Amino acid sequence: MLAYVRTQTAQGVSHADIAARIAAGALDEFNWSPPEAQPEEAPPRSGQPETPEPSAALLLVREIADQLAGVITSQLVEAREENQRLQAALDEARERAARAEGELAALRGRSFWSRL
Repeated sequence: MLAYVRTQTAQGVSHADIAARIAAGALDEFNWSPPEAQPEEAPPRSGQPETPEPSAALLLVREIADQLAGVITSQLVEAREENQRLQAALDEARERAARAEGELAALRGRSFWSRL
């Protein structure tokens, strides 16, 4: 079944269409046999170990990790910008509150007769 799904997705068939085809019995008509075993290559004679080729799964994991890192970085930048906006609004509110307290203290400090 995995070979069928892999073959169909390689041809651009959507997963929903593949599921519908499997439900309709497409696997009965799908002919597949496992590939023949490849002989192992002799290790290099240079004295240094050969670096294995990354598997498709590893490449996929790396790609996903890179994408996640990009998303996290952009979210961090957005969060810092939002933090700066909120900090500026808080500073402005504190300044207005301090001015209002000063005005209130000045009004309370005046005598009754000076307010008239």
